[in-house]
Formats: sequence, structure tokens, C-alpha cells
Amino acid sequence: MIEYLLVLSVFLIFSVWHSATSKDSFKKIFTSKFKLSLSSYTLVRIPVSLLFLGLTLYLVFLYRKTTPELFTPIKGLIGIVPPLIAMWFSSYVTLQISKADRLPQYFGILDTPKVFFYSGAYSICRHPLYFSWLLAVWGFIISSPYLLYLEFAVLITAFVIYMSKEEEKAMIALFGQRYIEYTKSVPFLLPYGFLNKNYISSEKQ
Repeated sequence: MIEYLLVLSVFLIFSVWHSATSKDSFKKIFTSKFKLSLSSYTLVRIPVSLLFLGLTLYLVFLYRKTTPELFTPIKGLIGIVPPLIAMWFSSYVTLQISKADRLPQYFGILDTPKVFFYSGAYSICRHPLYFSWLLAVWGFIISSPYLLYLEFAVLITAFVIYMSKEEEKAMIALFGQRYIEYTKSVPFLLPYGFLNKNYISSEKQ
């Protein structure tokens, strides 16, 4: 039982820190109090987030075999296919952002100008990077089907959905009806936007 509580506790620290520090109100207070630029703030925020997320993963893989096995693990190529697809897809999304010269803004190093992507990977789902994370996390269950890992997968899924919703509130505040129309034609997290008759195939930004 202690392993489940440990994973939950550390993950909650990560999720509270990462979600709170993503809010503009927190950024303004923190950067003003400690006289930090936005890039310096990001260099504090991201490593702390990665520290607690990494610690969560460490605990999961340390204690996973002490918890019940949900089914017989699938080894070999099939077991690593979902994570490999997730890596390819996240690389594709990152490349798209990089080609548009928006990586510093996307990762919070620069604050302006405000833009949003609606073509390429962003035309098949609104949060393609988050989808790739979930694909990797749930894909690992094939080769590591332990109850503790399932707990982690559920926690990270809930966190991703929450963060996606919060980000969309900010996008609607910035872009108004334009972003609302985008949400009507492009799926939330699952990448099936190409099945929609309003699918945006243009690479124009």
C-alpha cells in the first residue's frame, strides 16, 4: 500500500507545482518578487517539474513488481511499438513548432507574440504533444502491466486533461471566437481530425 501512496504523493507535488506555475498570475508574482526574467523563471520552473516527475517515474519502476500483474507482459517488438510511435509523433510536432520559430515561446522562454497552430499535427487533434505523452505512457503497459504503473497512467491522464482544459481557457481568452471555431472542427486529444469533413490540411499558419 505504501508504494501507491508514495507515487500519489510525489505526483501530486509535481502536478500542483507545474499547474500553479503555469498560470500568469503566479508568474507575475514570482518574477516580480525574485526579479527574474521570463526565461529565468522557466529555467527554475521546468527543472523542478522534471525533478518531481522523474522521481515519480523512479518510484513506479522501483516498486512496480511488488504490485499485482494485470496480465502477462508482451515482450519484443510489439511491446515497444506504442512508445516508438509516440517518440516519432512528438518529434514531428516539435519540428513543426521549430519550423515556425516558436519553440522559445512554446516552452515559455519568450512570452510574445501569441500564436496558435491549427495545421499539420494540430489539425488532427488540439494537443498533439499531450497525445504523444499519453500514447507512450499507456503503451508501456503492454510490457509492464503492473497495478502501480496503471495508477501512474491514470494520474498522468487526469493531469494532461486538466492542463489541456486550462490551456484552452487561456487560448479562448486570447483568440476568442477564432479558437472556439477551431475547437469545433478539431478533436481534443485523440488524433482523428482527418476524419472530419472540416479537416484543415493546409500548412499555412
